[in-house]
Amino acid sequence: PSPWRTALNAVAALAGVAGAAYGIWHWRVARSPEVAVPKLAARYLDDLRAGDVAGAYAMFSDAAKSSCSLADFRASRATETWTWSDLRIEHIEPGAVLMAYDLQVSGEPPRVDHLLFTQENGRWTRPYNWTLMQQVEKAFDNGDPDKGLILAQEAATVDPRDPMAWGYLCEAAYYRKAPAVAQTRCEKAIELARTYPSDLSLKSLYHLHAILADIANNSLHQPEKALEQFAEMLSFPQISPADQCQILLARSQTYIALSRPGEALADLDRGAQLCSSPQDLQFIQDQRRRLGAPDAQ
Repeated sequence: PSPWRTALNAVAALAGVAGAAYGIWHWRVARSPEVAVPKLAARYLDDLRAGDVAGAYAMFSDAAKSSCSLADFRASRATETWTWSDLRIEHIEPGAVLMAYDLQVSGEPPRVDHLLFTQENGRWTRPYNWTLMQQVEKAFDNGDPDKGLILAQEAATVDPRDPMAWGYLCEAAYYRKAPAVAQTRCEKAIELARTYPSDLSLKSLYHLHAILADIANNSLHQPEKALEQFAEMLSFPQISPADQCQILLARSQTYIALSRPGEALADLDRGAQLCSSPQDLQFIQDQRRRLGAPDAQ
């Protein structure tokens, strides 16, 4: 063959290799979470807005489908007119992408809402557990904690990143007097709540910290961890004087147990300014005498 033909063949081979490499690169980019999940999320929202509940339901994970039928999902949907905009990635980690978007419901002020997609068997899916969580709340409201615990465990299995599900599991373990289990679950709920939105209110988070403080002090004998929880509780916004009083009195006892009388006395002094019940004020006087301090004026 002529030198020109050899050169052309070489160029064609290089072009083929380059084209194949570009195709592989493009395929990988298209399958990356940063590209694939926003497309799925947009389609999911468009399906729901257009009333195509079945189309949105098809994106559920297998675990979500097993706990929520298409009929249940359709029944849970609101009937108001709504639109969405500004879909963006808020958090990404291996196997999970949290999307945020602006939601405008007819007759209501706009607000930010969220969508979570997780990877299941090589595809991105919705770990939808909202209907389960509604059943959990109903069980606890009806005084059936055993049923609530079973449902909460199922909800946490469907969406292991749901802070509220783990909060219910924490409370269930606490009331069942399983302190080590409750501690693990409470800590997980609080940790998840820092990243993943849920219906956990500030009051609920405060309650989880209170459970952790009680467990650390009275069950697991970890006073230093109890002090961490007391500090977290005192940092909550708009905490009432009555709640501050109880935290300070409890923390003073922890300081006494740790042989830190100066810090215990400081908490008792602050408590004397915040506490109002005669019982609490008498407790403060008794503890001051125990520490060898004069009675508060």
